[in-house]
Amino acid sequence: MPSLSEPPTPVHDIDYLGTQLEASSCDDFLSVKPYGRSKILASARYNCLKKKREEIARFLRDHEGENLDDYIGLVLDQYRARIWPILARKLVTSHEEDDDDCDTISSVSDSNSLVSTSTHDSRDTDDEQELRSHPEWNQVRLFSLSFCLSGKIYTSIDIPVYFLSVKIFTFIVFYLQVDLDVRRTLARFPPNISDDHRTTLQDQLTPLIVRVLRSNSRFRYYQGFHDVCLTVILVCGVESAYEVCKNLAHHGPFRSYLTKSLESSVLKELELLYVILSRADPELERVLREVHLGTMFALSWPLTWFSHSLNKYQQIVRFFDVFLASPPLTPIYVCAAIVLKRKSAILTCDREMPIIHQLLSTMPNELHLDAILSDSLYLSSLMPPFALKTEFSRLYRERVRPTSTLFLT
Repeated sequence: MPSLSEPPTPVHDIDYLGTQLEASSCDDFLSVKPYGRSKILASARYNCLKKKREEIARFLRDHEGENLDDYIGLVLDQYRARIWPILARKLVTSHEEDDDDCDTISSVSDSNSLVSTSTHDSRDTDDEQELRSHPEWNQVRLFSLSFCLSGKIYTSIDIPVYFLSVKIFTFIVFYLQVDLDVRRTLARFPPNISDDHRTTLQDQLTPLIVRVLRSNSRFRYYQGFHDVCLTVILVCGVESAYEVCKNLAHHGPFRSYLTKSLESSVLKELELLYVILSRADPELERVLREVHLGTMFALSWPLTWFSHSLNKYQQIVRFFDVFLASPPLTPIYVCAAIVLKRKSAILTCDREMPIIHQLLSTMPNELHLDAILSDSLYLSSLMPPFALKTEFSRLYRERVRPTSTLFLT
């Protein structure tokens, strides 16, 4: 069926009624004893929620026996702009989060200096001395660039290099890398966005990403995180997008990607793809393993929540709807569901690694998202995340170790 959320126009100017009302049960108001003026407001909220509950019940009665998966998703960006920030504040997190990540949010406000002198690392002094001793140090005096410092945008100014600490110099290079990736996002914008609007969003996106990354000294930018932030800013607007992206970075699966190497984070998670396939379709798993396919074909899928690989805006936001309300490993189950859906194409093509890699890394324009998400939910019920990473992984290692170099570490 056609998408219920067409046309795919990102909405930014939204009338937020009941901003503070996040989620509540009508029954909650039965136990509340409001006083004075608050009684009128509580009654209004109660009647509103009661009406909504009756409408949902009526919808379920009218569509009893139908496949309600057809109605998956938040339908419109107006709804997403209100609901995504709520979901981002209440992310389903993994029980394996590192304890030292709990207090990593910087206490330095975004308007303060880029580098806190009270937390100066002694290693910076050594790095600066090494940098100053470089034979070309005195030959390169000026550094022309556009960047953001202390919340202000500076364009095409010349800065004496010898005035820059290593931290600031590193930040400038890092900022330019983010900005370079942002400028490459032209194809990611919906076609009905004007050039001026797109340019404005791109100008807002780079400082937003930098603000998020500065909120944790351990964060290291990776290519693809800008795709995630772009999707959020298209839906929520720049102000709400910052909080959503910061919550995703600190408490969602992206925290691991931003603080660890790809080998110890996303690639380690993607190895679970073969564990899932070995249970869901042993024949397909064996074919992929025997051609030494690996998991690089799917690298961008979890790293960007598929926003870099999918061709349609509505497909991307539908996946975000699900991932924001699901456990961190849900994208891995979706990866498995997509591979399973393409089984016939895999088995009929030449069984060579480059050919299968190209086949899977190129996402088809038309994807039956409802079926894929339904299959991924079924796979996660058969192999829950904890069991997948422990017992099922152990059994898979024992089975493939004698005959394959592909097994989990």
